[in-house]
Amino acid sequence: MYGTAQKMNDSLFVPLRLSDFENFGKLIDRISTIACNDSVPQIVIEDEQSQRLIFPVFDCTPPPFDLEHWVWDPPTPNHMLVKF
Repeated sequence: MYGTAQKMNDSLFVPLRLSDFENFGKLIDRISTIACNDSVPQIVIEDEQSQRLIFPVFDCTPPPFDLEHWVWDPPTPNHMLVKF
């Protein structure tokens, strides 16, 4: 068909193998990239007899800005918001 990929993958799951990452931080970065782009990260752990799948949960919403704890402080040199 014109305009469609010849080999389509409709799965939202993105498999991740622990051996592909140098350290834990890079794994977490990749999980956040996948989860925050509407896909599901899937950590795959395999041995000779079985395969285990782990679906990590990642919250992509930024923390709320709490205006109650911030005030305008005019005496500061740059007139910046100052936290109490």
